[in-house]
Amino acid sequence: MSLAVTLVTGLRGAGKSRLIARWRESSDAPVAWLIDQGDDFKLPAALRASAGAASEPDDPGIERLGGCACCTARPAFAAAVRRLMRRGAWSHLVVELNAGAHPANFIDMLRGADFVDQFRLIEVVSVIAADRLAASLAGREAPWIAEQLA
Repeated sequence: MSLAVTLVTGLRGAGKSRLIARWRESSDAPVAWLIDQGDDFKLPAALRASAGAASEPDDPGIERLGGCACCTARPAFAAAVRRLMRRGAWSHLVVELNAGAHPANFIDMLRGADFVDQFRLIEVVSVIAADRLAASLAGREAPWIAEQLA
């Protein structure tokens, strides 16, 4: 049986982490959260409070992915998922890509021969900060917005 995966993309500060934290809180089933560790990542305030100085959550369902999830992550992704699976029986995996990620590359990886039998991509969610969209489309973030929305 394959693990259901939701991929969450969007630019820095759009509210991806807050959305995922709320999903996890409201879910009846155990949801794991894999974070594509980028320079722009900040844990939601509630998780930062429990993480202490190390900025790592004390939550067995959260794992950080070392490296870029969309480019070089095949071994890092497999290792991170193995760590998550040792800590719980998850019914769903939410993968949060950082602002500079290329979602299409990550989707191709999930659908590739290494992972196609283990994971089932059920949705891709792109979180956009509407109040900053116009400025972002006019700036250097425009190519990332276009790719993440596509």
